[in-house]
Amino acid sequence: MSPKRKSFSAFHGAFLVDKPKGLTSHDVVARMRRIAGTRRVGHTGTLDPFATGVLVILVGNATRLARFIDKSEKSYQATISFGYETDTGDLTGEPREAGSEASVPENAVLLDLLENAAKDFLGISKQIPPMYSAKKQDGKKLYELARMGVEVEREAVEVEVSALGFEDAGAQGEIIMTTSVSAGTYIRTLAEDLGKAIGVPCHLKDLRRTAAGEFDISESHGLEELAKASEAEELSKLLIPMNDVAGHLSEQTLSESDVEDITLGRKVMANTELDVGYIRLLAETGELVAIGEKASDGLVQPRIVFKSE
Repeated sequence: MSPKRKSFSAFHGAFLVDKPKGLTSHDVVARMRRIAGTRRVGHTGTLDPFATGVLVILVGNATRLARFIDKSEKSYQATISFGYETDTGDLTGEPREAGSEASVPENAVLLDLLENAAKDFLGISKQIPPMYSAKKQDGKKLYELARMGVEVEREAVEVEVSALGFEDAGAQGEIIMTTSVSAGTYIRTLAEDLGKAIGVPCHLKDLRRTAAGEFDISESHGLEELAKASEAEELSKLLIPMNDVAGHLSEQTLSESDVEDITLGRKVMANTELDVGYIRLLAETGELVAIGEKASDGLVQPRIVFKSE
């Protein structure tokens, strides 16, 4: 008889996973379900299978916080290989057109060209999602259509690039790009568009997410480390509490009577100094009671209420 499975269903918070190459984001979720002993697991901000880096995994009640954190800015380090484009925009694809390879300038020249082009990519712009992406159109994921050899017209979406830098990767025709972008920005497309701007086709050779919102790669853990912590019943030491997961939101501490009103779905008065928008509502003990939204009338309406377990 197999040993009784341990249950950690009381976990409510986030684990920062350093996603390895070869796994989809959904693969990581499946593994975390086994590691944490619960099905209440989700992620924010999909990473391609060939990419690595920060993947925020939400567990328990924290899964309800996804919509407040999945729109956060992301930072990446990418290796761009110049010479030809691929149909996927990265090293997993095939050259877009046979014989389309272009001569590649020396890296010093590439750096000058990219740095001059960078100013046109900083700030808010429009980006067309790649065909090999999970974005849906008419109910089908674009990559499903792409695998059938179908290419459809995609609507450009607004993205923002807040930081963009380059350095020599050490091999001819390869440049390291570091960037911080709004959620929903495709780094493969950013690299391709930069290549078009300087007249040298390219694709991504490597991609690593170094930060997601407030969470940095230095705080992340490998799946093996998390599994070992689970076996040693020390997984809780690696858990980020729910209040910290939503730490980018303003906070308001509630009186006992306000806590009761909020848990019953009633509005309460907001702190006058808080801006209109989402607020963490805390009990006097520091426990996260709810996420509320402050309106222009100075009242806070509870949007998500967390029950103590």
